[in-house]
Amino acid sequence: MQLNVHHWVQKNKNGRLRGSKAGPPLYLGNRGSLALIEALPTVGETLQSIDMRANGLGNEAAKLLAAVLPECPNVTAVDLAQNNISNHGAQALLQAFRNHPSCLQLCIDLNPVPPYLRCKIREVTALKREQSLT
Repeated sequence: MQLNVHHWVQKNKNGRLRGSKAGPPLYLGNRGSLALIEALPTVGETLQSIDMRANGLGNEAAKLLAAVLPECPNVTAVDLAQNNISNHGAQALLQAFRNHPSCLQLCIDLNPVPPYLRCKIREVTALKREQSLT
């Protein structure tokens, strides 16, 4: 299972939301993302990737995701590009990424993250990919 919050939604005739390619993209914001992240452990065993780019996530959401990530053991990739994650959120994500057994990719491009943390994430990514090949 892949979590991609870029699927668009529309109401069906019963008033329920359903996935659709028609309509505006779903934007969660920091507060909305917290509720979604809190629910991730319920599908943690089947979740393979998380794509929450360009959804207004801040440090609070990043720290929560870092805390929840160990409960999603099969996640191999996390894309959080184009959000509002800065130093504190990125540090928490880096630590969770470093300790996660199967996650090989963490993307936080176009976030206000200090350059030294970007370098650390690249180093850990390269090391994890190298280890996965052996």
